[in-house]
Amino acid sequence: MIAVGLDIGSLAAKGILLDGERQFRVIIPTGWSPCKAGEQLVDSLRAQAGGAEDMRIVVTSYGRVSYQCADKAVMEITCHARGVVALLPKTDTIVDIGGQDSKVIRLNDAGKVIDFVMNDKCAAGTGRFLEVTANALGIDVDEMAASEDVSQAAAISSMCTVFAESELIGLLASGVAKGIIISGKAPPALAITSNTREPS
Repeated sequence: MIAVGLDIGSLAAKGILLDGERQFRVIIPTGWSPCKAGEQLVDSLRAQAGGAEDMRIVVTSYGRVSYQCADKAVMEITCHARGVVALLPKTDTIVDIGGQDSKVIRLNDAGKVIDFVMNDKCAAGTGRFLEVTANALGIDVDEMAASEDVSQAAAISSMCTVFAESELIGLLASGVAKGIIISGKAPPALAITSNTREPS
């Protein structure tokens, strides 16, 4: 049996096909239709695997309800836990910064989810927050860590993406270096994503 996993997020759709030792992966923009994105993922993976047909498909994330061709739909929190524990068995905390929300997931010693919190009310602390920052600085998100100047951090008071972008533009206009601005963006993002509570 060939296993296919689809993660259809709000901004990006990811797919992986496992066939014994063979692995095939694809990432595409989700676009306007999560269902269409799922179909494109499966078509691409099938083509990479040489026309594989006997596939068991599991789907997760934002588009799991829209994509009806999967054998099983699983919440992304459960998928995060299983995947991370398989790779890093001693993990007790997972931070997921998604396109439109962020999650912090707590695991017990057996790798089971015991608690989680989400920020899904605004873009603060999400992937969109990072994208807005990168776009304003004229760099890719992947370049942000390498560009950071950890010796200094600009004072950015707002955790709102819109207001923080305005602050960022003002700092650029006043000549503050990009690396210092990036260091200043980290605390607001972390303040959102680190708001975990003790398991109930």
